[in-house]
Formats: sequence, structure tokens, C-alpha cells
Amino acid sequence: MAQTVLITGTGWPYALGFNLVRRYLEHGDTVFATIRRPSEALEDLRRSCPRR
Repeated sequence: MAQTVLITGTGWPYALGFNLVRRYLEHGDTVFATIRRPSEALEDLRRSCPRR
């Protein structure tokens, strides 16, 4: 069953928050990821899963 999650601190590709985003997306969940500064890695991830 898909779920919706909110994860903070997702800007660094080697950090826990970013990797949680990836894991939830791999399982088909909808993710709201927050960051303080723009992150190219997170933007690339967003482009790869535009509807989640």
C-alpha cells in the first residue's frame, strides 16, 4: 500500500534524508522532501520520479 511521507534535510546525496527519499520512491510512495538550499542531486531525483 502506497503512503505519503514528509522528509526534512534531503539536500545532500550521501545523507540519511536523501537516501530515505530514494527508498520511499523505490517502493512507489509519494514523498515531500524539504531542503534549505537548492540541491542538484535532489532535483535530478525529482525529474526521475515526476509524479511522486
